Amino acid sequence: MNDSRDELLKLINENMNQIVNKKKTLAEVKAHLLQNRITEGRVEEVLSNPELIEDQRELALFTEQFYVKTGIESLNPNKWFTNAQMKEAKQYDFIIANSEELIKFPWEITALPGRDGGYVSIISNQTVAKLMKSHKLNYNPDIQREATRVKRNNIFEYTPTVDKKNVREIRDLILKGEIERTTITFNAAPRTADCGEELIYDPKTFVLTITEGTRLDILDGFHRCLACQEVYEVDSEVESYFTLDITNKTTRQAQRWQAQTAKGTRISKARILEMEDKSRANGVIQLLKSESELRGRISSRKGRVNAESGELVNYLTLSNAIDRNFKLQNKSDEYEVADYLTKFFEYLMSLYPQEFGDYKNRNKHSLMYYNKMFAGYIALAAKMHKDNIAFKELAEIMNKIDFSRNNPIWMKLGIVDENGVITKNAKEEKIENYFIGLVEQSKNYNEKREMLN
Repeated sequence: MNDSRDELLKLINENMNQIVNKKKTLAEVKAHLLQNRITEGRVEEVLSNPELIEDQRELALFTEQFYVKTGIESLNPNKWFTNAQMKEAKQYDFIIANSEELIKFPWEITALPGRDGGYVSIISNQTVAKLMKSHKLNYNPDIQREATRVKRNNIFEYTPTVDKKNVREIRDLILKGEIERTTITFNAAPRTADCGEELIYDPKTFVLTITEGTRLDILDGFHRCLACQEVYEVDSEVESYFTLDITNKTTRQAQRWQAQTAKGTRISKARILEMEDKSRANGVIQLLKSESELRGRISSRKGRVNAESGELVNYLTLSNAIDRNFKLQNKSDEYEVADYLTKFFEYLMSLYPQEFGDYKNRNKHSLMYYNKMFAGYIALAAKMHKDNIAFKELAEIMNKIDFSRNNPIWMKLGIVDENGVITKNAKEEKIENYFIGLVEQSKNYNEKREMLN
């Protein structure tokens, strides 16, 4: 630093109101600093008393945010820190830097055998916080009730859907000693241990060992874990306890467990259906999610598609359309249909890369990427598959459709109202019948029918 730490802290303090008095700016600062795992609680502490900052790397990050948000040249971090110091600050991790007691695997706890091959124990909020600080608890979107898809550095990824108000309420209850004893569930993911089993239990000593390399996913209690972490930062001496269930379920078993739990918890219908795995269509969709152009673009939220994050279609729309248009009787059928739809969507989206590509570049007056339109695409694919129509014919069929909102057919089908605004009344079956009708109107289709007759 070119000048003293005290002088910089004084400048930060003098300009504090430009951050704390602007709700949006404060939220942006918290969100940015969270990338270095500087928690909201820690940000609040520092804004109340900047003298709490002792680590030069943390001070550099706060200084940078104050400069970015205020534009005050005297707060330019380049005046206070060298390039090497700023580069080092970018690698700073508040949680690790302030962890006094890291937990390492193998880790032993006292436990009793539970149901379905799992184990039951007691865990304190302090231990939960230490597990979080030690990076031993993992957020796995595949087994969580809902996750949020975001774009970072041009890459889409899933992040936890966090109710911050809920976390704060749990934190305050723990701090007041008023938290009720509830159950947190961790899942030792199969085949993640460095060697052998993830869980080893000694019935004589009641000791459960979580072995080295094991990935411990938070199956239930993510918000409580976040709250425990915040409590520990405020007062590491506060102590409360939770019942702890530790399981060793596969991803599919964990999803079914979540689906059953969801019967008493508010989770979207689409996500429950996806987790329950009751229909053959679900098997098809799981393959599409991993192998097709729809990978990462299927929303699990009922009726809602986050277009800006790259999502195209809702899970229920796909599932219902596949059930209606394909006869799926066994696993072999699932694979056959999934393979066909993978090729179909690859071909379809290559014909219209702009419409199915980046949201910013799409024609906002077009309905081609409208969620329920995918019911039509599924029906179209099923008809082509049934009648052995080549993919090269797809362009001719699609070119018959005017996807602009002012096309009268869309109002007739109930997709838009007289002002071109999308309605909530569109019947997917009508859209499917419209697409099937287009196939039957095709010149090549009629010629083929005549040859077969």
